[in-house]
Amino acid sequence: MPEMLDLPIHVYERIPLAEAGMIMGFVLLIIHLLAAACPGKITGLLAKACRDVRFAKALLVTDCVWAVLLLWDFPNNPLMISLYDFEGIRTILLFSCLVVCAVLYKYPTPNLFGRVAGAFLLLAAALPLSASYMREETLRELIPLWWYPVLTVAIVLVVKPYLLRDAAEWMEKHLRAVRILAIAGALYALLLLVCASIFY
Repeated sequence: MPEMLDLPIHVYERIPLAEAGMIMGFVLLIIHLLAAACPGKITGLLAKACRDVRFAKALLVTDCVWAVLLLWDFPNNPLMISLYDFEGIRTILLFSCLVVCAVLYKYPTPNLFGRVAGAFLLLAAALPLSASYMREETLRELIPLWWYPVLTVAIVLVVKPYLLRDAAEWMEKHLRAVRILAIAGALYALLLLVCASIFY
């Protein structure tokens, strides 16, 4: 039997659960309170982002830098992830990421924002999910309960980015539904903040 390598703990896994819950709760609370108070402005901003290539390019560069930091094997890089059996293609993945980013930046597609938004959600999900992984705190399931559906949506957006544009157009026509969903999201964020303060 080959010996299991003693891999260093990734910086994401060192994030305290309480801090991850508090940050996630505050961010979600602010977003949902803004959407509940001004649904027209928030949905309008989302619709504008879906149409404006500048928003897409800014988010594309953010995704690319984040992914490069996860892949780049330079000394003392705290963000570098282990690829396990795929370590041999780390350099290929790194250059592929840069090439894809450069091509999409120079030749943006009409629905680029939906695709890069999906990629951003996939990257962002790793932080709170790593913090809650294999933890025993009461109600720590609240974090994956939010992120698993979000991950599903993110994967769909990477494949079918036009769905974000369609969703933004639907929300602009159904502001009452947006307000109701925003209030529900704010209540979830409050519950998460309470749990992070008491149980985590």
